[in-house]
Order: sequence, then structure tokens, then C-alpha cells
Amino acid sequence: MTTIAFAPWAQRISGTIGDQLVYPRPMFGRESPSGIVQVKFGCSESGAPSDVSIYRSSKDRRLDSEALRAVRKIASLHPLPRGFSSDEHYVAVIIFADGEASMKRQMKTVRRDADQRNAWLTRQGSPTAIAMSMFLLPAG
Repeated sequence: MTTIAFAPWAQRISGTIGDQLVYPRPMFGRESPSGIVQVKFGCSESGAPSDVSIYRSSKDRRLDSEALRAVRKIASLHPLPRGFSSDEHYVAVIIFADGEASMKRQMKTVRRDADQRNAWLTRQGSPTAIAMSMFLLPAG
């Protein structure tokens, strides 16, 4: 089976998710929702996402639902990154921003979380990498 490095795989999957996302429209004169959704998923034998669920909610039902829908629409996760197997789980970090200031603020949060996660992985010695929008869940 063909394998690729994690970073190009994460970039491809992130792009696929981005192509599927539809920004929810504001309701009843309220401003557009914004937030960060983390969606956890596995990879079925066929390559389709499996066990898709919210790992960390944005606290906005519309954003969470849209993020779940976009991940479920991925046609195939294959080929998986080198050294990864179908029984592992991944998390897509999806940002919904209603403007540049919102995007910058949320990117800062994502970077801080990624730095903390990288520190944990380094202490554990796990052989993985973190892209801005995708990461592997630690075993356990």
C-alpha cells in the first residue's frame, strides 16, 4: 500500500474538509457565528471516515453540525500517512471566522493548543506530528 508523510496528508484532508464546509448563515438578525470545532474520526477499511464525533465543541450547534457534515463527506482518507494505521483516530481543527480579527484570534488559540499538545507528545515520545488543522490522538 502506498503511504505518504503526515504533513502532505493533513494538508490534503484539510483542503477536502475546507471544500465541503458551508458557513452557517446568521439567524434572525444575529451576527454570524464563529468558533473552533474539533472533530474526531477514524478510518474505515474502505478509507471513509468512521466514528465521526465532536472532540471539542465550538458551543454553537450550527458550527458543530457543519463541521461533522464536512468530515463525513471526505471520500477517502487513503493513503494514510507513513507509520499510521486504520485503527488510529485523528482530529480536524476547523475554524469558523466571521472576519479577519476573528480569524487571527482563533488562529492564536489553535497555535497555543498545538504547542501544548506538541509538548505533551514530546514528553511521551510519540512518533507523530501536528499540522495546524490536523492531529493524531495519543493512544490511551
